Amino acid sequence: MKTLPFGVLLILCSFATQAATFGSTILESPLTVGRIYQGHTAVVYVTFLGGTMAGCVNNGGYVRSSWQAAGPINEDATDRLLSLLLMAKAQNLTLEVRYRVNSQGTGWDKCSIDAVYLY
Repeated sequence: MKTLPFGVLLILCSFATQAATFGSTILESPLTVGRIYQGHTAVVYVTFLGGTMAGCVNNGGYVRSSWQAAGPINEDATDRLLSLLLMAKAQNLTLEVRYRVNSQGTGWDKCSIDAVYLY
């Protein structure tokens, strides 16, 4: 039986620990897009209007496909979701937001937006 090097085990444990801090999916609707923040990194933060998004700061969260702490970064998924969010904001469309709360988060990192459903 082969054993993994200590460094590989440490990395795998780190990913398992990060993923374990997020709860199960919560659905919130009806919501509309409030603000979209895109900084100099791939991370996108979105706030929503019209609901409470329990456990989240400013009724928002990081888009999961752009935020490493919530899972592997997927640039294509981030681009598609960001396009949908921009269209929804421009037309003031109603969404259902699927998100998870990060039990270790203290600010903007409290929530991860996993998906949106456009009505």
